[in-house]
Amino acid sequence: MQLTNLLAAALLCCTLSASAAEPLPMPAREAPANPATLGALANRISDLNRYIGSYPPRIADDRQRHEVYGQWSEALRQAWQFEDRMPQEESTLAVLADIYRQGHNLDVAGADRKAIDTLDKCLARFADSARCHMTAAYFYLSTNPGYASKGEASLLRLRELLKTHSNPEVERGLVFAYLYQQKTASALAQLDHYLALVPGDAQMRKLREGIANGRAGVKTL
Repeated sequence: MQLTNLLAAALLCCTLSASAAEPLPMPAREAPANPATLGALANRISDLNRYIGSYPPRIADDRQRHEVYGQWSEALRQAWQFEDRMPQEESTLAVLADIYRQGHNLDVAGADRKAIDTLDKCLARFADSARCHMTAAYFYLSTNPGYASKGEASLLRLRELLKTHSNPEVERGLVFAYLYQQKTASALAQLDHYLALVPGDAQMRKLREGIANGRAGVKTL
């Protein structure tokens, strides 16, 4: 299983931004208009990632924000149906964690706490869940530098689960995990490792030059 480019999109600027938008409410827990299979729900989450896969979200205006919120709310209600039927299943916890992660990116009140609680539950019960470790990497490295160590831990576990140090997205994510923890020497070494895998990544090469010359760093909130 391979990480997508969402992690890179969330992290390449090497800063964290606060949204000026008013928080949206957590939806009411009620039956969805259109119940879905887990496969269909996974596809819906993938579609929503185009807009709320990273933070800040890629949303043009308030109208689109509320359209995306409506689609996300329906996906969450579909996920809640699975939680009602099989609350302890890895597939349920992985889907819920990913949707709450998207809700955090959309500035839904309480979604960040829900994501953390669900990830903690999933990884306590399923320590080798690649799906929950991937969501944890996305979430913790685009939320707050204080969570970077948890993102690092999930990326290192993914290395073990994937049995490789050559997955570009895992290796790229580790660069930012080290940067957010002010581990500059480790970040530079990790950048060298990553660029040996993907020598044509001009953005990461530019980042390496900036860090080495003291022109790039992490801006904390």
